[in-house]
Amino acid sequence: TSNDKTKNGTAKAYGCMGITIHAAAGEYDFAGDEISVAWLGHTSAVGTSIEGTAGTIFKNSGSSRFFKLGANAALTFRNVHFTGGETAANGGALAVNGANALLRCDGCVFDGNTAALGGAVYVNNATASAWFNSCAFLSNAVTTSGDHIGRAVVTAAGAATCFNNCTLGEQKAEGKCYADIDVRSGELVFANSTMIASATGGALRVHTGGGN
Repeated sequence: TSNDKTKNGTAKAYGCMGITIHAAAGEYDFAGDEISVAWLGHTSAVGTSIEGTAGTIFKNSGSSRFFKLGANAALTFRNVHFTGGETAANGGALAVNGANALLRCDGCVFDGNTAALGGAVYVNNATASAWFNSCAFLSNAVTTSGDHIGRAVVTAAGAATCFNNCTLGEQKAEGKCYADIDVRSGELVFANSTMIASATGGALRVHTGGGN
């Protein structure tokens, strides 16, 4: 209908400020459609939650990431499995690019996502932040060969990223790659978590941008 605010079982960006969306167990195919969320005109983040359950799977039979967070967007995902996200840009499943954007993931799984940088997640704004609690990152990949890659997660431009009680399994190693988590600039908190370094490049790389 004209008032439908869902696409393939999840929320469209408009009309969904400050609400909780429940995604029952099942597969939700984004089919190449990325959802961009930004609350322009607001001076602080406006929160929306997407609540999954065991068996809630966001997949992609096309080529796109799932969500991009713009200015003042705050998204919380709980118990969602992201798989098959793919983009020629950065952040295979999720990209956090906007000022004051806030991403929180609780009990989520990221596996089999692909991007130029940040196979699963890319966080790239000095006032943005991403928080991962009890999440798992498995078999994510990047298509760019070279430095500051981040097969699972890239934090850049001064953003803040926190991992608590997370597991980073072996990611896919393709070409000359460095690190499953790459911190180009910004803050990283890594607590009570486990990293299994990939075959090449290691688990973590921290640098200030431009250098190796």
